[in-house]
Amino acid sequence: MFKQALRFEAPPDALQAKLRGRSKAVVTEERITIRLSPDVVGAFRATGQGWQTCVDVALRDWLKTSEQA
Repeated sequence: MFKQALRFEAPPDALQAKLRGRSKAVVTEERITIRLSPDVVGAFRATGQGWQTCVDVALRDWLKTSEQA
């Protein structure tokens, strides 16, 4: 049975590229924990996939227009 088995050297190049995963982003984000009101989180989550990016954009806009920044 072992004589018939094929020897596994390495996956094909096309598969090996997929196994490496996503490349590192040039600009990385910082992971934090923040407490927000349930209605705020619900409204952003209701926008669908990418809601956390929408929160980031909203905060950036607030920083641009705020006198406190």
